[in-house]
Amino acid sequence: LNFEANDAVADADTDGLSNLDEYLRGLNPKTPDTDGDGLKDGVETHDGNFVDAAHTGTDPLKADTDGDLLKDGVETNTGTYGGATNTGTDPLDPDTDDDDLADGPEVTTGRNPLDPSDGRTGLNVALTAYWNFDGTLNDIAHQSSLGESTVADNGVFSGAPDADFSTGPGRFGSGALALTGGDGWVTVPKSADTIGNVLTKCVSISLWLKANAFDSTWQAAISHGEGSHWRIARQGDSFPGNMAYAGGSGDIYSTTTFEPPTEWYHVAAVTTEGTGTALYINGVQEATGTEPGLDTDLTAATDLFIGANPQAGGREWNGEIDDVAIWTRALKEEEITQIYQAGTGASSLGALLGQTPPLVFNITAWSYNPATKQVSLTWESKAGTNYAVNYSTDVKDWSGVIIASTPGSATSTTYTFTVPAAVATAPRLFFRVTSK
Repeated sequence: LNFEANDAVADADTDGLSNLDEYLRGLNPKTPDTDGDGLKDGVETHDGNFVDAAHTGTDPLKADTDGDLLKDGVETNTGTYGGATNTGTDPLDPDTDDDDLADGPEVTTGRNPLDPSDGRTGLNVALTAYWNFDGTLNDIAHQSSLGESTVADNGVFSGAPDADFSTGPGRFGSGALALTGGDGWVTVPKSADTIGNVLTKCVSISLWLKANAFDSTWQAAISHGEGSHWRIARQGDSFPGNMAYAGGSGDIYSTTTFEPPTEWYHVAAVTTEGTGTALYINGVQEATGTEPGLDTDLTAATDLFIGANPQAGGREWNGEIDDVAIWTRALKEEEITQIYQAGTGASSLGALLGQTPPLVFNITAWSYNPATKQVSLTWESKAGTNYAVNYSTDVKDWSGVIIASTPGSATSTTYTFTVPAAVATAPRLFFRVTSK
């Protein structure tokens, strides 16, 4: 070892930090760029404040401080795009131009990360989950071309009969989610589609509600939990009731109040990283909140509950819920107004986005052979359309799959299959055919 009196103040790697400073900050005193991001350790001040090239505010132990898939060194924050090695973007903001596309993917796809006009437009952009509750808990965004779902966020009833489909039409279509305020809700497994955008920390939620009664505090319409996760609920035990939204920060409250039993009303909530939260009632913004800090870490997240709160029992919704959608971006005010106005004209989000109405057809014949446990189903069909066959033991959970997709014939289709072993001894078994 070679000890010298000035070792602590020396700067062996000429990165602008003394050896002692590097030791205290967990950096390598023999490497000028510990994280390999193209910036010397000394300019990465890690205070979250970009001043200039000599004071970037970035983390010297993290090559991509803002998580936008660009190294800090290429994000020069000049405001001028000079290509992939000099993007001119902000190393502390994953979406510098606020066009709902992270800077890194914009660069790799040939877009300008400083031009908001080259972002994508339309309500289908970043629509990652959508439930219409027309006799199904399946994620319509995933099984159709309506959005950009990455996971089949299909729900299951929890606590039936306190959770069921409505006996009559919903706000749209043939049904809605009907809850009694008892121990019933819909559980959707947590996913990147529901928790919010991992890069931009943004999320938007839209749904239609009808309240039969306010009979417990903080009754939740939809929730990913407490703390820094998001939740839409009734405010406390207020009566007449306000709606509340917590989108990573504290709750914000609607100015409109509701006294059950109510008619259908529309609620939308938005979390925008770097800006704050917003709550809309019937297309009008009624409340805003501060910098949210939304937690999008799936490992620490709970499942999504529709009609209840996964981290607070006894807060189940008493009423109906319909046409629920989640986007992993911040919806604009005019988009929320568009959804509400379409809804007042009896158009669901699916109809607004041009969802093709399902083909109406009947199962015309069926047979069952007890010896072989084989079932044959025949239904009206048309060429060019694919069909799925599912089974259920209770006419509620249709997650059982016989075949995910089979092509239809010109006038009718017959499909023969063996009853799955898992339900072969069930006292009752139901089958459903749906067009794809």
